[in-house]
Amino acid sequence: MNRIFRGYLFVILSAILFGCLPLAANIAYDNGLNALSLVFYRNLFALPILYLPIRLRGEPLRVSRQEFTNILPLSILGFCITPALLFTSYNYLPAGTSTTFHFIYPAMTILGGVVLFRQKVGWGRVFCVLLCSVGILLFYEPGGALDPFGSAIALASGVTYALYIILLDYFRLESLSRFKLSFYISATCAAVMLVVCLVTGTFRLPGNALCLGVCFLTAFLAGAAANVLFQNGTLIIGGQRASILSTFEPITSIVTGVLIFSDPFTLRSALGTVCVLAATVLIAVFDMRTQAQRQGAASTSSLTNPDGGSPAIREEHKGGSQ
Repeated sequence: MNRIFRGYLFVILSAILFGCLPLAANIAYDNGLNALSLVFYRNLFALPILYLPIRLRGEPLRVSRQEFTNILPLSILGFCITPALLFTSYNYLPAGTSTTFHFIYPAMTILGGVVLFRQKVGWGRVFCVLLCSVGILLFYEPGGALDPFGSAIALASGVTYALYIILLDYFRLESLSRFKLSFYISATCAAVMLVVCLVTGTFRLPGNALCLGVCFLTAFLAGAAANVLFQNGTLIIGGQRASILSTFEPITSIVTGVLIFSDPFTLRSALGTVCVLAATVLIAVFDMRTQAQRQGAASTSSLTNPDGGSPAIREEHKGGSQ
């Protein structure tokens, strides 16, 4: 399987798994758990799931001080602050509206890369982000007043998640397996969220076997599988593309709502889905065209200068036509 295609597949699969989480979260909330406690259990129960492949592969669990220094902001931004902000916004806004505001992060990922690290962005990728943004906005069903505070923290959750993606792409951390990286991220987040829950008095125990089962399910889906897939995909295709492909998440949420709760599938939802899928296809086409151009240039260079060569340069940090 082509490496770039594998990166696309990893990110899309992670988005599908993340898209199933609202269903599991609603079940947990109906059985006495709150958002912050669910984040804690999601990361705590993911630890043995992530440790098993590390053990089977004979990897040492220890990380260097520099590696942990890089892991810490990833944990705080992506797995503590982001879900805390997003879940809190659900108290002020409908979940669909909060999710719409949260998905500002593909555009913020590209903007942050340009501002913070001077990454170059081609018009093709900008068009894909705009197309995704239109699709996400179409998922929003208008009606009712927007709470300013809820809107602000939902938008803030998108900004913090964009920073997580940017730093995940920038730090690389190629010396760590994705399982070990996810293990330390989950361990750090579980420790931080436990302190937050205890200090704020929001710590809750799972009320019954169903709630406990949902905690394990979210740990497997988000804390382990989706997290590892997303990190692998981002390492391969870069943070900008990964953020665009992540818009498969609300499509999954809509599909599960239609199939399980018999939610209506409106014309707006259909148009939004088409926009997101079109953006995904287009960015793949742009990448294949760019790859073909580079291969052609490399072939020409090898013919004219058989002893020469050029180092591989990552497009995300050095720029590219798309």
